[in-house]
Amino acid sequence: MNIRELVARTGISERQVRYLIAEGFMPPPTGGRAMADYGETHVEAIQRYMRLRELGFPPAAIRRLLE
Repeated sequence: MNIRELVARTGISERQVRYLIAEGFMPPPTGGRAMADYGETHVEAIQRYMRLRELGFPPAAIRRLLE
């Protein structure tokens, strides 16, 4: 799926997706920048991150939990 489909499926913004990738909370897409392809691994990473945020964990704590 492309980034627009990922955004529609998860309900977060493209900017948030880029943040999660840059900060290492989810892996980069396959296919390079021009043909970026996201899969179930990305959806699961977003859901895991969002759930932990809902529980009150700050990004630094989430990073430690995922290590």
